[in-house]
Amino acid sequence: AGMRFAAPLPHLLLSCSHDGAVRALDLGGGGSSAFVELYRAPEDPDGDYAMLHALSRTAGEGGALAVCRTDGLVTLLDPRAAPGGGGTGVHTQR
Repeated sequence: AGMRFAAPLPHLLLSCSHDGAVRALDLGGGGSSAFVELYRAPEDPDGDYAMLHALSRTAGEGGALAVCRTDGLVTLLDPRAAPGGGGTGVHTQR
C-alpha cells in the first residue's frame, strides 16, 4: 500500500491498497472530495484481487506510474486516463 502525488498532475493524490485498487483524490478544488477508483487488479479464479504493493514515481513519458502487484505482475497506469480505464501489463514473470 502507498500514497503518491502524480508528478504531471500535482493536484492528484494517488493511493494503492491491499484491496487491489488505485484511487485518486483531486485536491485542486472544484471537484469531489471523494477518492475515485482509477484501476483495480483483475479477480483471480477464487474471486480475490491481487494486493498492490507500491506506486512508482513517473515511469516513462506522459506520467505513467508502475503499480506492483502481489501476483508478480507490474502494470503501467496513466493517471490522466478516464477512471476505470485500466493499465497496461509490462511484466508477467512470477
